[in-house]
Amino acid sequence: MRPQLPTAARIAPYLEEIDASRWYSNFGPLAGRFEERLSLQFGSGAGSVLAVANGTLGLTLALQAAAAPPGDLCMLPAFTFSASASAVMAAGLTPWFVDVDPGSWALEPALARDCLPNAPGRVAAVMPVSVFGRPVDVAAWDEFSLETGIPAVIDGAASFDAARVGQSPVMISLHGTKVLGVGEGGLILSRNRALISQIRSLSSFGFPLDPAKKTEARAALLPGLNAKFSEYCAAVGLAGLEDWPATRKRFLDVRDAYYAILEDIPELQPQPGGLEPWVSATINFAVPDVSARTLIAALAQHGIAARRWWGDGCATAPAFDSCPRTALPVTEGLTDSVIGLPFYIDMTRDDIHRVKTAVIAALRG
Repeated sequence: MRPQLPTAARIAPYLEEIDASRWYSNFGPLAGRFEERLSLQFGSGAGSVLAVANGTLGLTLALQAAAAPPGDLCMLPAFTFSASASAVMAAGLTPWFVDVDPGSWALEPALARDCLPNAPGRVAAVMPVSVFGRPVDVAAWDEFSLETGIPAVIDGAASFDAARVGQSPVMISLHGTKVLGVGEGGLILSRNRALISQIRSLSSFGFPLDPAKKTEARAALLPGLNAKFSEYCAAVGLAGLEDWPATRKRFLDVRDAYYAILEDIPELQPQPGGLEPWVSATINFAVPDVSARTLIAALAQHGIAARRWWGDGCATAPAFDSCPRTALPVTEGLTDSVIGLPFYIDMTRDDIHRVKTAVIAALRG
C-alpha cells in the first residue's frame, strides 16, 4: 500500500482560506462545506453527514448515541479490524463476537437474527462491517433494527465508494490509507438527522450546537468527547473531492488490470463482490489450499510484501480475551486463507506482472 493524498499545490488555496478566516476547528467553514459536498454526493440531503477526527471515535460516538445504556452487548463479526471492538468498549458496551457468512465474509442480517436467541446477555447494538470496502445492505439493516428494536451501527471504514445512506449510521474512515484520505478523519452518515445532530454534540464535549447561529452552548448536556474535524483536514478533503472522479478511475483501472492479469491463477479466489463496480484501497484473495502465512513468507523471498489485514481476527487479540463469542469456524478459515496483495493508485501493469510472477513461484515452487 502506497497512499497518495492531494498535493500541496491542490491544498494551498484552502489553506489560504484558513489563514484569512483564522478559524481552525470547532465546525469551521471548510468542514461545513466538506459535509455539504458529501451530502450532495451521497444524495442524502442537508444534515446527513458529520465529519469527525477519526473513524474509531466516530464509531464510538455513534454507538453512544444509538445504543442502550452501557454494560450490554454489541454483536459484531470476529472477522474485522481491532478498531471495531475498541470502539464498542469505548462506548461502554461489551463486544460479542459472532461468525460471518462464508459467501460474503460478512455478518448478514439473517445470521444476526439466528444468533440473537443464544445471546449471553442483552444485545444493545449490532455492528455490521464492510469487508475491505464491499457495500453493506443498509436497507436490510434498517429493516433488522425495525424488526428487533436493536440499532445497527455500521463500520464501513473502507467503503467510501460503496456507501449508501439509510437510517442506521454508517462510519467511513478518511485515514490516509483510504481511497479518499485526509490523513486522519472519519464520516458518520445517516438520514436520521436527529441522530447526526446528537453525535455532533457528542463530538464537541456534549455541547448543544445552534445550527442557525453555528454556535455552541457552554454547558455539556451529554458526556461527550472531543472528536471535531479540523479545518486542515477539511482542506485536504475538499481537494480530494475535486479530484475524486479521476482518483476513482485510477483505482478502478488498477483493480481491473489486477483481476485480468491474475485470472489464470486458479489458486487465487477474488474477494466476494470484488468484480462489482466499487473501489477500495486494498485487493484481497482467498487461497483456500495454502496457508496465508506460508504464502506471505514465500512472497517475501521474492521481494513482494503481502498482508493478512485483519490478522487472526479481532476476537483473538489479547485485549478482547474476556469477551463472549460464538464458535468461529468461518472466521478461522478466512484468517488462515485471505491475503492482501500489493495495491496502490499508481501501480503499473509491470508491477502487477511482477506480483503475478512471484505468486506463481510461491504457489508452485
